[in-house]
Amino acid sequence: MNNSSTNKQKFYINVALAVPLFQTYTYEVSEPFIDSCQIGVRVMVPFGHQTLSGYCLETTTPTKTDKIKCILDVLDDTPLFYPDMVQLFNWMAKYYFFPIGNVVKSCLPDGLSVITSNTATITLSGQKILLDTSINPIEQKVLEFINKSPQPIKNIRKHFKNQVPISCIRRLERQAYIKIEKKEFRGSASLKSIKYVRHVIKQSPELTKRQVQLMTLIEQAGEMSIENIRKLGFSSQIVQTLNQKGCLEYIEKEFYRDPFGETIAPDTYLPMPTNDQAQVIGTLEKSIGNEFLVYLLYGVTGSGKTEVYMRATNIALSKNRTALILVPEIALITQVERQFRARFGDCVAVLHSSLSNGERFDQWMRIVRKQATIVIGARSAVFAPLENIGVIIVDEEHDPSYKQSTQFRYHGRDVAVMRGKMADSVVILGSATPSVQNYHHGVQKKYQILQLPRRIQNRPMPHIHVVDLKQNQGVKGVRRFITPQLESALKGTFERKQQSLLFLNRRGFATYPVCAQCGESLMCKNCDIAMIFHKNIRAYKCHYCGFTRAHNTKCPNCASPNIKQLGYGTQRLEQDVKALFPEARVARMDQDTTRKKGATIQILKQLRDHKIDILVGTQMIVKGHDFPNITMVGIICADLSLNFPDFRSGELTYQLLAQVSGRAGRGENPGRVILQTFNPNHFIIQTAKKQNYQEFFEYEIQFRKNLNYPPYARLIQLTIAGKDESATATYARNLGQYCQHIKASGKAFTHTIEILGPVLAPVSRIANRYRWQILLKSLYLKSLHQFYQYVKQAEDKHLKNKDVQCYVDVDPVVMS
Repeated sequence: MNNSSTNKQKFYINVALAVPLFQTYTYEVSEPFIDSCQIGVRVMVPFGHQTLSGYCLETTTPTKTDKIKCILDVLDDTPLFYPDMVQLFNWMAKYYFFPIGNVVKSCLPDGLSVITSNTATITLSGQKILLDTSINPIEQKVLEFINKSPQPIKNIRKHFKNQVPISCIRRLERQAYIKIEKKEFRGSASLKSIKYVRHVIKQSPELTKRQVQLMTLIEQAGEMSIENIRKLGFSSQIVQTLNQKGCLEYIEKEFYRDPFGETIAPDTYLPMPTNDQAQVIGTLEKSIGNEFLVYLLYGVTGSGKTEVYMRATNIALSKNRTALILVPEIALITQVERQFRARFGDCVAVLHSSLSNGERFDQWMRIVRKQATIVIGARSAVFAPLENIGVIIVDEEHDPSYKQSTQFRYHGRDVAVMRGKMADSVVILGSATPSVQNYHHGVQKKYQILQLPRRIQNRPMPHIHVVDLKQNQGVKGVRRFITPQLESALKGTFERKQQSLLFLNRRGFATYPVCAQCGESLMCKNCDIAMIFHKNIRAYKCHYCGFTRAHNTKCPNCASPNIKQLGYGTQRLEQDVKALFPEARVARMDQDTTRKKGATIQILKQLRDHKIDILVGTQMIVKGHDFPNITMVGIICADLSLNFPDFRSGELTYQLLAQVSGRAGRGENPGRVILQTFNPNHFIIQTAKKQNYQEFFEYEIQFRKNLNYPPYARLIQLTIAGKDESATATYARNLGQYCQHIKASGKAFTHTIEILGPVLAPVSRIANRYRWQILLKSLYLKSLHQFYQYVKQAEDKHLKNKDVQCYVDVDPVVMS
């Protein structure tokens, strides 16, 4: 492409359009875009009767060029991704059956998309009618708003808080007062700049004393921002006057928005690795920068995996390579980025969904410009535009949140492994409770297992005491789920001025509201799921679609106002703990308390500074956090996830119990765990108590083998959803029949295919959409992909219904 640009010759590119199409399209690049069009930039192109945005993926040499259209514009000065990312985009599009343009769009920061919107522009007649006092007052306000600048229809309605009906806007169009047409708007993300001034000539004798003072300050500083000049007490008028006299000139300087929130003191002490860590680091040093290998780092909680990650990163940097670190929760990113910034300084960038569009774009551009060589982030950070990657680290690799559950259903961990393979880099999958699938890969020698079997300084693992909740069933009030054993442990920990965690994986106040008159559950009107009472907003809320009912709502079945608040959530637990320990500083950490930007960081900082004695929370508090003064963990009800309709429910439960238990006793004082359960003899509970992963794995892997589930088989889940119950059911049954017809065709790839369903999904209605599922299983991934391609062709040909959608999920993690 550079050679073509140098010779000023036109060339051709393949463009992935940002629409749901599975192929790329070829366009010509000629003047004036020859120099600016590169792989990785966005372009505007003609497509049929539309103008669309797309992404330049590669140059090409077409055999026929007579019908190829030219690009219309190049939207970026700097490419948004490097050419080596295109191979990954293509693999993901094929593997996950997702349109290539939408793959690229999903990988880039929000705020870059070009949006096409119906836009109203005032006409000459509209400007004249504004002078007519007899015009309808509402129409006059709308015309006045549009007269300032053309406005998308949705902006007009938003500006007037939906008080302006569409009919009013259409009437103005019919009267020729406005013209409505489709217009493209570029995304809001862009680099910010600050206005500075700098000294140009020596001071003039005509300057006032005040002007001389300012000129002296600027001359000493070299340059100064307008904002700082104002802070020093100088007016904008003085600056303008000096500029007009030729003493100063204005300059614009780019700056990056700060996503970190606080400065971090650099590390002055580098800890000596333990013998276990040193052995692992030595193995990694031989591989990083030399070959692609996947290591499964199995280290017990508190064994120092993060130190290994930092040492591995340092090895990569020393070999002029870059490093990518993925963590599953935004709450955990804060802790990890603090440690990495203290060790490595300003070369660290972060990418996660809590950043604003501008902050995320700035971090992206720092990486593109090679100003950041270490990237830390959640799932989507796997797409960071790093070049020459030496090591990719996936912390808490077992965590299901690495799997995207909507739209582009990719698995961040699996994409990380593929990216490592394409970049010839080392991949480290770290966990205290490895996924059954990846530990099996280690046993089969597909991955290499590295172990950290002991805690730092040989600190003991916490003692886990199991409490049978059946023995507490007659108790009511605050002590129903705060058993005497748990209350005593909380009291002792508080008196010793140590900290406690209480884990309950149910947010809200009452998780099962029931009518006292007829016994019916209070269900969401849009979903087949019980609503949850939230005391802070005094309302019942659906955690699937967000629908709310007032606190004084009546039973939809019998109209009784007597709704009993059954079930137990984190809000009620927090209230009960405060009632039992009024002197303790109690806080709660769940989705409800961390919605505001910075809330997660604030809670964790308070915990770190010991301004919280007891922290109540959901699984957000489980993963990877390291607070040395936490010596007691209470697990309120260990059985909640055991009853999920999912073959992985046992694995998920073991991981949650082991992870939350691992938060206790990470400092000088030993840890203690009170594990409350209705099933104290259940195998999962017993292996969690013994903290014996190997025993759990051997039991679980035999269960998977017997039922032919991963890792012994591969899965594709099809979810059929639609608003019409009958149409959705018919679509699902017809799709199931096509699956059976394809299997009966006798093609070679169908021999190991197993078809389960169609059946109603475990949650059969969400957001007023009825849901069915079909599960496809096979021993071989290639056969499964071939089979679904035939299913997709049959669906596209015979099952066209715009009101029913079929979503494909390759390697599903959640089966609901």
